[in-house]
Amino acid sequence: MLESKNFKKINKEIYTSINDVIKKGQFILGKEVRYFEEKLASCLGSKYAIGVNTGTDALFYSLKALNIGIGDEVITTPFSFSSTSDAIVMTGAKPVFVDIEPKTFNIDILKIESAITQKTKAIIPVYLYGQSANLSLILKIAKKHNLKIIEDVAQALGSKYKNSFLGTFGNFGCLSFFPTKNLGAFGDGGAILTNSSTSANYLRLMRIHGAKKMYYDYKFIGGSSRLHTLQAAVLQVKLRYLDWFIEQRRKIADIYYNNLQFSTFIKLPYQNPDSFHSFNYFTIRVKKKRDSLYKFLKKNNISVSIIYPKPIHLFSSYKFLGYHKGIFPEAEKAAKQVLSLPTDPYVVTERTGKKITNLIKFFLKKNELE
Repeated sequence: MLESKNFKKINKEIYTSINDVIKKGQFILGKEVRYFEEKLASCLGSKYAIGVNTGTDALFYSLKALNIGIGDEVITTPFSFSSTSDAIVMTGAKPVFVDIEPKTFNIDILKIESAITQKTKAIIPVYLYGQSANLSLILKIAKKHNLKIIEDVAQALGSKYKNSFLGTFGNFGCLSFFPTKNLGAFGDGGAILTNSSTSANYLRLMRIHGAKKMYYDYKFIGGSSRLHTLQAAVLQVKLRYLDWFIEQRRKIADIYYNNLQFSTFIKLPYQNPDSFHSFNYFTIRVKKKRDSLYKFLKKNNISVSIIYPKPIHLFSSYKFLGYHKGIFPEAEKAAKQVLSLPTDPYVVTERTGKKITNLIKFFLKKNELE
């Protein structure tokens, strides 16, 4: 586990980086933003990275860059944060949901083709909890049907598929720097990866209202979505330690695996042998009394989460799509069983990891589930 002196070293570098920005006073698209973009792209094996305000904006602007809008359809999963489908709706396009695989929680590849119509323009696979989807098959389907791919990498920055980083396989890779992510800012933040210089140039204009230069030279109607210079200052420091932080998350995951592997009422996360799992979350399935276990752990000051308690197709805001309860049984079943254990190295040490597993064992025994 990371020692406190290492945290102090990282925090000192972050505060120095922030203070440098404050002294310069260049808070909008300062040089730290471009520096971070270049380092991020290089680190992940992408030609370009464009910093934006949020992961949601990354998805929205990627869709706009592909001219997706009214009358179009985009295939994605109902078991995700709502930003994935929200971004599609905001363009005027229609989200078309496909159920998930029970093992990975990711989109069921075998059900994608049956959802494709003449209106389908793209697929957005979501790499939930840090686990890659089967990209070989997704790429094959996209090529066969002439579809674009936008990767939702919000929970999987640093994860790999066949030794390449997620976010570099499709037309765009969308990242989130929300504080709970593998690479977390001190607030909101996001980025878009692409290997297209044309797309990169478009997105750089799009994030500043379509202006070629800062203001008053508008080439098209855009929006306002800039990664803040202060956030870039934080992220450029943390990026240097990304491999290290992911290594710590995987060590925490090993504690959970080693101490919970014999439970019959808990199913541990599956790891695709073709993938490198970064464990943004260590998400287990609890076959019975999931909500009771959640409350028990919360009562004992453990920062567990239910991600997500309801699939998107059952949201009131998505009634207009016409989906009904029972149409995506695997997503609905997962929503009733998933429980995410903390993997943030700032929060979990070897000692607290063992405490969490001991509490889970105690709960199971007390409730006669083991």
